Amino acid sequence: IAAAGDDAFVLSRGYYSQSIDASAMEADNGNVWFDAASGRLHALIATQSPYEVATATAAMVAKSRFAVGAVDLSIGYTVGYGTKDHSIHPYLAMVAGLYGDGRPVRLANDRYEQFQMGLKRHAFWADLTLGVARASGGFRAMRGAYRTDGGGRRNFSPEVGLVGAAAGQSIYYLPKSDFSIEVRASRAVDAGSTRGYGTLQTLAPTEMLVDEVAGALGVDAIELRLANVMKTGMKNSQGAIAAGAKRGVEILEKARALPVWTGRAERKAAFDAANPGKRYGVGFAQVQKDFGSGAEAAAVTLSLAPDGRLAMRHNGSDMGTGMTTSQAVLVAEVLGRVPDASAFGVVDWPEMPLVESGNPFTMAEAEQDRLAADPRWTPTFVSAMSASNSSYFVGHATRTAARALLRLSLWPAATAI
Repeated sequence: IAAAGDDAFVLSRGYYSQSIDASAMEADNGNVWFDAASGRLHALIATQSPYEVATATAAMVAKSRFAVGAVDLSIGYTVGYGTKDHSIHPYLAMVAGLYGDGRPVRLANDRYEQFQMGLKRHAFWADLTLGVARASGGFRAMRGAYRTDGGGRRNFSPEVGLVGAAAGQSIYYLPKSDFSIEVRASRAVDAGSTRGYGTLQTLAPTEMLVDEVAGALGVDAIELRLANVMKTGMKNSQGAIAAGAKRGVEILEKARALPVWTGRAERKAAFDAANPGKRYGVGFAQVQKDFGSGAEAAAVTLSLAPDGRLAMRHNGSDMGTGMTTSQAVLVAEVLGRVPDASAFGVVDWPEMPLVESGNPFTMAEAEQDRLAADPRWTPTFVSAMSASNSSYFVGHATRTAARALLRLSLWPAATAI
């Protein structure tokens, strides 16, 4: 960029996105009671990551003077989208319940308390520079220097920073790029993996920068994007080729033909003339984001009783995705009707004894190969309900269970009679 000649147009801009309250309408809450006689810690908690809460609670109470033999966690329906992932509220409720002398304790935020302590969307600073060939409009190089503020407690800040910086290229192919991220701690309210996972804070600046470049070069903003859109088989800024077909060109061509775009100048002139003191404008942005890039796991059982009742047990939890409805519909697509009874958030699977060990995100490949020799080993037992898991990973397990019941039980029985 520093060595760009007169045939290149270089634009540098700085952007800022403040810490934002995610405003999940259900405030954090939990009901907990400890039965000292049985040694069971019972909890009903709204959480996005129930398996994490259960295992971390077990590890926490193991170091206490309370004789807790089992943690019985029931998951309340909630909307999470990152606002209840790695939240500390469930653990505060667990501690309160331990000191309830056997009585149930309810710990719940009101709206103001949720605003005070609920996980926020990360604040981001972005310093961007884009170098463009004047003649062709082709992007030559882009630099993105990002900084984010995770607040006073580590939640998903390093991961949010990584995903945000990786997404900074938006929909464009960049022959050369340099993206960096600095993640800071501060006295701000804790920030988490709020829906978007850092990409909203980096994709929007890139799109604004591209729009400004188009204006400076006198080029149609969608035409400039068409000249630089990433196509199937192209490498991203990390040097990887994205899986699947890239369809950005189709979307751009459809948008380019819409009357709201083709007639934007006339619409603006007419509106401004008819509405003194008001201004009309049409902007354009198009982005892409990866989903489901974590270690995913789903477990489902479908059983048919002699009386014909169909039952489903599922380890997924609904956090506002409609999963408790959608999974029943997926069963009906295969078997012809929805289950008569369904249980979600199930973590007790005696029919599937698995061994979980290691961190799937940081484990060395050699260690993973060694563990994989055990057919009962799994890198993760259950996924947090994030990254739109229910749209594929959880749904894939549900469909597979339904097909297995049909092909291995119902169909052989039907052909036998």
